[in-house]
Amino acid sequence: MAISNKNLICNALETRMLRCVTQYEAIKTKTSTEFKMVKDFCKFYGFSRQNFLKIYNRYKQNPVSSMLVPQKRGPSFKFRRTDISVEDRVAVLRKQLLNRYEIVNILLGEVIKISPSTVYNIFKRCGLNKLNCFYSLPKIKSGQILVTK
Repeated sequence: MAISNKNLICNALETRMLRCVTQYEAIKTKTSTEFKMVKDFCKFYGFSRQNFLKIYNRYKQNPVSSMLVPQKRGPSFKFRRTDISVEDRVAVLRKQLLNRYEIVNILLGEVIKISPSTVYNIFKRCGLNKLNCFYSLPKIKSGQILVTK
């Protein structure tokens, strides 16, 4: 049975960090022969004291080797995303060729508080951030006179 690269890396990191934890505890009890201070230990292994202590304390709370591997941060975009009805309203207003500041003022009149940067992010998600997709101006070469009928 083949082990995936991710599992192989996690296992190697777990064993390395477990070794680091035992060395750290030896330094704290002053029985280490390799390192005299924690600063030297962290410098040798190439991580900051703050990050190591975060991992060490997490391991001490739950002594499972999987706690020595950096934990996945959960998605936050699903929970903080703008309401779909507001996004649809912004898209309708954008198709009327309004910019983000005008849209914010219109939505404030409708008692929807939204920032201009959020409106711009909605533009990008919906592919509405460039107005040239809605209308095109006639291209004029320099020196050419535009005649409209």
